Amino acid sequence: MKKHIIIFTFNLFILNTYSQQAIETEIYKDDFRFGGSMSNEQFELLKVDEQRAYLLGLKALGIQKDSVNWIDDEFIKKLVSDDYSFSQKNVWVDTKEFKPEIEIIKTGKDFLTQPKVMMFFKRKENVSSYTFQVYY
Repeated sequence: MKKHIIIFTFNLFILNTYSQQAIETEIYKDDFRFGGSMSNEQFELLKVDEQRAYLLGLKALGIQKDSVNWIDDEFIKKLVSDDYSFSQKNVWVDTKEFKPEIEIIKTGKDFLTQPKVMMFFKRKENVSSYTFQVYY
């Protein structure tokens, strides 16, 4: 019995020491992070300057708000396989300067008929920023 108590206590210690608590964030919080695709509902919950920066990022890519082709699971499988090599560029824009920056990350041998997009959003210290990761 003593052996079981020691093992149980040791496991609790390991879990508490090496596990990380999940951080719950909400779109209304001052510190908020999000990655993936942007729905119309999420867009409407953003502050006006955040909406403006989002639309500037899409404009820099030459993509309309309602025609973004978001990355899906099938495309992610292609990305991680050695069978495909797509071109990639990133666009950064924030609510401090509202100046989109574009960088070509990679030029690949395979091409998409329509670019695939993944978006990352971060709000911290009254500045919100977007990273658009685009494969084409």
